Amino acid sequence: MINEGRKENIFTKYQKFIEAERKLVSEYLPDGLASAYDYLITDPFIEKTNFKYLDSLLDVHYSGWKNNPNIIDNVTPFERNLAKNYIFMIRDKNDRVVTALEFFDINNNKYKNSDFSKYAKNDFFEFLKETDKLKQEVEEKKAKTEVDRVYEDDRLLVVSPKSYEGSCLYGAGTRWCTASKKTREHWENYSDVGVLYYLITKGVPSSNKYYKVALFANDEGEEEWWDAADNKLDSNNVELLTSAYGPGINRIREHLRAGGKTTSSIIECAFNSERKTSRTVEIVDGSVSYTFRFRDLKPGEVLFDLEVFVSRGNKTLSLGSYVLHIDGNCGVTSCDFPTLIMVVEEYGNRDLLGWNELLLEHIIVKTKDVSCELIFENYFKQMTNVLTQKILKSPIALNILTDKNTILATGYSGNYKFTNRNQGLIKKLIDWLQSRKKGTRMDFLVDAGYAKKRGNVYYSTSTNLPIEARGFYSTFFASAANAGIIKGDRQGNRLIMRKGPNFKKFVDGAKVVYV
Repeated sequence: MINEGRKENIFTKYQKFIEAERKLVSEYLPDGLASAYDYLITDPFIEKTNFKYLDSLLDVHYSGWKNNPNIIDNVTPFERNLAKNYIFMIRDKNDRVVTALEFFDINNNKYKNSDFSKYAKNDFFEFLKETDKLKQEVEEKKAKTEVDRVYEDDRLLVVSPKSYEGSCLYGAGTRWCTASKKTREHWENYSDVGVLYYLITKGVPSSNKYYKVALFANDEGEEEWWDAADNKLDSNNVELLTSAYGPGINRIREHLRAGGKTTSSIIECAFNSERKTSRTVEIVDGSVSYTFRFRDLKPGEVLFDLEVFVSRGNKTLSLGSYVLHIDGNCGVTSCDFPTLIMVVEEYGNRDLLGWNELLLEHIIVKTKDVSCELIFENYFKQMTNVLTQKILKSPIALNILTDKNTILATGYSGNYKFTNRNQGLIKKLIDWLQSRKKGTRMDFLVDAGYAKKRGNVYYSTSTNLPIEARGFYSTFFASAANAGIIKGDRQGNRLIMRKGPNFKKFVDGAKVVYV
């Protein structure tokens, strides 16, 4: 009803112009609704956006009519062919305008004015000009991600285009048919039966016919080479060029052996875009949120800033700020598939997660994705899953925002849920820790009467049989540690048992919930 009301109001505002335009083309469409208004109100994009652009579009379309009001009163129908041409003209014009508006609707933050009505009132042609420029920039940026960056050093870049747009971008300035902006047919013919490589020598003027060289390797293993002027190269020239290109040619050979479809590395993707992404992982009674921001690109690695937040209800708390060192050296040639390695370096004012220890640990995340967009998406998805598991194993991090009546814990086994805390082994453990006794788990079990020691051998009190100390009641102690009721403090070869971060909370009656 709101949409219909908007259409009716706009029709009323421009009614005399709409009816005059309908009359103008009545010889071709005597019973049809053939004005710009009639065309626009049935356009899917205009309908989808609830006609919010319709008023401004008609204001532009009828601007000449408004400046010459006498035209309205003296309209005479065009003859049939002229009316037909007029209809096609206004439809072509509006098709271009609507296409531009579709781009604007998604990317208005890139424009000088984010309000389309300002363009309609002041300089509509500036809007179209700006749209063309921005679309070209977006398309070029997208095209840069649609190639495999097979090799790069300070003088040579080798790419294998994976789309017609990527071929046009990196083949610009040549006479190659695969990079022609007139048709994509030649690109499709070649890409269907083999792999293309563009070898671009840096710092060489475009007047040099070898500043860009194309190599086509078909599915039968045969190769063809062309210079920038699209002249096919003979074997002597190919031999000279391959010798000059050195390691770039070796990389091409390895890329071909991998099927010509090996993914770009995270290093190569980072050349063309600064990535920012956020991801939230749900956990019981809350969530963990990660925000990654591109920081720097160094030889062999990409640096991202990482902020970690944990939320529960309407409360959110930072778990620290970190720098991720993502090692991209394991790329298309040295691994079966790219392996991305993360090292964490804490730089914020806290390290509640204990992730400083990850300086000694590599988290390996693997991906076979082709596009840079999927590489980043899959990498961050896998990495946040790994980090969330580490958070879930941290009693401190897990319970920062829980209320006083709840302890979140992971990894219990058996029946040790500690629901009956006032009896049995858990009651004896609480009493032992509160008595300020110190010792290992076996010292406690001896004091509690569950084990006895003769010399260096422990025996079960109930069976009088020797026991393996490491496995005796291990599930009980593992469950208590995962709940943060106890923790270990290594002293030499002995692991001394102490009160954990959630000990007091448990004694005060908090329920343990395992996730």
